[in-house]
Amino acid sequence: MFSLAIGVGLAWQGVITGFGLIALASAVAVLFTLRGLSVGHHRPAVDGKPKARLNKWGIRHPTGFMALSVIVFFDTAVQAGFLTFVAFLIATRGVPTNLAAVAVVLTLIGGMFGKAGCGYLAERMGVAPSFVLVQCATAVGIIALLLLPTWLAFALLPVLGIFLQGSTSITYGSVSDFVDGDRSSRAFAVIYSVSSLSAIVGPVVFGLVGDHFGLAMTMSAMAAVSLLAAPLILVLRRHPARPARWLT
Repeated sequence: MFSLAIGVGLAWQGVITGFGLIALASAVAVLFTLRGLSVGHHRPAVDGKPKARLNKWGIRHPTGFMALSVIVFFDTAVQAGFLTFVAFLIATRGVPTNLAAVAVVLTLIGGMFGKAGCGYLAERMGVAPSFVLVQCATAVGIIALLLLPTWLAFALLPVLGIFLQGSTSITYGSVSDFVDGDRSSRAFAVIYSVSSLSAIVGPVVFGLVGDHFGLAMTMSAMAAVSLLAAPLILVLRRHPARPARWLT
C-alpha cells in the first residue's frame, strides 16, 4: 500500500501518518476485543516437578532454540535487505522510480501466498526439507534476478516473494517444538525480537556492502546468507526435541 501510494504521487509524510493512526486505532480495537474475551488476565500456573525444573522462559531445549533464533536472524536479514534494495536494483536499469517501487509490491504479493503455501509445504514434506528447499529457491531466484532482462525480472518477483517470505511460516511454526506450552508467549516474544533486530541490522549491513561493492554484490551476498541458513536447520533436524513432522 505504501509503494502504491507513493507511486500515485502522495507525500510519504501523509502516508506514514495515516499508517500510524491506523496502528493506534487497531491497538485500541485489539485491547477491547481481548478484554471482551477475557484473554490475558492471568498467568498459567506451572505445577508439577517436571515443569518446575524449567527456567522461567519455558525453553526446554536451549541449544535447539538458540539455533532456531540464529536461523530466524539470517532469514529475516535477507527478507528485509531484499525488500529494501530491490527497487534500487530495478531503478539502476533505467526504470522510472515509481515503477521500480512496484517491485516491492510484486514481491510482497508473492509473499502473501508464500506464507500460506510454505506452511502447508512444511506439513507435507517436513520442516527441515521444506526449509532447505525454500532457502535454495530464494538464493537461485535472487541470482536469476541479476541475470534476467527487466521484464522477466518483474515476472519473477512474485515467485521469488513466495520463497523469500514463505520461510517465515516454517521457522515461526517450529518455535513450539522447543518450549513449554505454558510459556510459548515468551518464546515467541524472543523470536519476534530477534526478527525485529535482524530487520534493522540486515539492511544496514547489506547497505555497507552495496556502498563498497555495488548492488549486484549486495544481492549476491543475500543469496549467500540464504544458503548459510539452510545447514542450521539440518542441525535442528538431528536435535532430540524435534518431532516426526521435521522429517516427513
